[in-house]
Amino acid sequence: MNIVELRTLIVKNELPGLVILTGEEVGIQDVYIKQMVAQKGGKVKSFDTLADLWSYRLNTRIGAANVCIVRNDEDILTDEAAWKCLHTLKGFSGLVIVKFGKLDKRLKFGKEFADSIVEFEKLSPEQMAKYIIKKLGCTQEQAVELGVVCNCDYLRAMLECDKIIRYAKYKNIENMSIAFDAAVADGVVSRELNNSVFEFVDMVVQRNARAVELWKILEQRGESGVKVLSLLFQNFRNVLIAQTDPGGKGVQDRTGLPPFLFFKAKKNSGHFSNEGLEKILAFLKDIEQGIKIGKYEEEIAVELVLANIL
Repeated sequence: MNIVELRTLIVKNELPGLVILTGEEVGIQDVYIKQMVAQKGGKVKSFDTLADLWSYRLNTRIGAANVCIVRNDEDILTDEAAWKCLHTLKGFSGLVIVKFGKLDKRLKFGKEFADSIVEFEKLSPEQMAKYIIKKLGCTQEQAVELGVVCNCDYLRAMLECDKIIRYAKYKNIENMSIAFDAAVADGVVSRELNNSVFEFVDMVVQRNARAVELWKILEQRGESGVKVLSLLFQNFRNVLIAQTDPGGKGVQDRTGLPPFLFFKAKKNSGHFSNEGLEKILAFLKDIEQGIKIGKYEEEIAVELVLANIL
């Protein structure tokens, strides 16, 4: 199941008895959990393990409109006897949400419950911008910039939006775009970026061989290879767009890129031909898909990309 399918089930009031949530973007997960709870109503109860939930005598003591949440019971992943319980819960008239911080869908559990698992992956700056605009009412360019500043973390972005809203109220500024710029100028909004990661991505796009050494440092810090591959794909795609568009008036309408991202991509262009960029994008997509199906290991994926690009 994907996020769009989950949203459709919520809207149609057709949620199944079991939903399994996983992924890096926990803030958006919480938004969907609130929506599911609101639909089902009643009492919400959390459990540390599936065994605790089962001993609570689900079918007799929990009303049909209640929601139960099991958090990070990793024993479930290899306990096939427990899977029978999970399959039984699919027909529950209430809702059981099972949450995992990280779940490898390539494993047997992931395949067994593919129709129940919803993965909340890290959002791109453009995707995050939609949430920021809805909350804040600033411009697309400002929203994308704030998404980048917050490393596309939903909770952090919403906290920054709250800061700007309070700042605008304190300064009596009604236009939120003006309030955004004023808050930035006054240092109200955090401008700290995950500089090392973005510096690495820029190095790769600029064909700088020093990216290999920087990746070794990032890898030692535990940086996610999948996250880096996603950033590389976004940036190479943006560079290809910038290399094939003259810029100027109407650039956002033509390319879909806010000026902030277009000019950044233009700055990084010129290191690869258009044909070369298309091959790189196809290669990155193949690597990402290969990780999902077990063809490539995440631990060596970035090194493989660097070996083929630099």
